[in-house]
Amino acid sequence: MSIYHVWARFNLYSDEDELTIFDMSEVPLIEHDVIVTEYEKEFFKCDLHDGYSETSYLVVLKINKNKLEELRLIQPLEWEYDEKINKNEKLNIEDGFFDEGYTKLQITNSLKFTSKTGKLSFRSLYQGSMYSDDVRENCINSLKKNDLDINGILAGWRKSPSFINKEDGGFSFTWKKGGYEAFNISAENPKTKESFIYGSVIRPQSDKKDKIDFIINE
Repeated sequence: MSIYHVWARFNLYSDEDELTIFDMSEVPLIEHDVIVTEYEKEFFKCDLHDGYSETSYLVVLKINKNKLEELRLIQPLEWEYDEKINKNEKLNIEDGFFDEGYTKLQITNSLKFTSKTGKLSFRSLYQGSMYSDDVRENCINSLKKNDLDINGILAGWRKSPSFINKEDGGFSFTWKKGGYEAFNISAENPKTKESFIYGSVIRPQSDKKDKIDFIINE
């Protein structure tokens, strides 16, 4: 049986900003924001920003038998989530979607890619170009700490979510070498046909072709 653990929280500060996934050996140098789009076709860009949310985005680990099966980046449709999690209140991170009638997930786009090193970097190109000359190194150098955090969670040690600052430029961690598949997901209201950004799902490629569903339904 799989469990889900909220590992980290982070914020995006512009509708031009997203997290782009690189093998750590390919993380680009500091970019000017005008050329950030150069990486859109070759690398996966996590579609996260809704243009007005002030809620933290969540990095959620799907764990089965002490192994990482999947990573989700979720924007909870719950405007008071930060306040609740800071108070250590028990809550479902997807409640906001169901409360508003968004009960169906749809894949909006996807990409398969290969990691030669097994070390993945989720890089904020826009924040990297706007806020600090050191964010590329900060993103890469976060690997050791994040590996310790995640390995501890996989071993069963529970911990409160850490916060990734904009100066960090994203985050890196070690997963496994080989092929991955990444999806951008929207939540749909079947009655109104309206949709809202849910987040992104990243997992190693396999022959299972598992359906992507809300955590609460799994």
